[in-house]
Amino acid sequence: MVGAFNDIFGTMIFLTTVNTSFALLNCLMWFFERNSQGNDEDTVYRILSIVLYVGIYLSFTILIVLSCDATVKQGKRFTESCYALHVKNSNHYVKEEFKSLAVISEKIAPVFSAAGFYTINQMFLSTLFTALTSYAIVCIQFSTL
Repeated sequence: MVGAFNDIFGTMIFLTTVNTSFALLNCLMWFFERNSQGNDEDTVYRILSIVLYVGIYLSFTILIVLSCDATVKQGKRFTESCYALHVKNSNHYVKEEFKSLAVISEKIAPVFSAAGFYTINQMFLSTLFTALTSYAIVCIQFSTL
């Protein structure tokens, strides 16, 4: 089921994260380029629309990543529960069934990927924000020269 999800939605997740990154970078560049403009009414509406646009894409990206990560963690908890029930159970037949279920669940553990480029987990969020922060620092350094 996870493989089918990756096949169907992996490309869309990849494109959503790329679009979110570009939207954040575009917003950042726009703020650096507009240093000579005043605070007229058009600029305020533009800032609000950009913040709303970026906020929506960022919230969708975070929601997708956290949902995929929660599913992966739940799969690991299921495997751990099967091993725990294997140890606790006294019936030999049931004990072997729990062990078999645990082995199978380990082999087919859910792993979500964005079109096969990277796995989707909480580490992806920190990597994304680290890259964007590094880019922002470089932009700030070049804009002050």
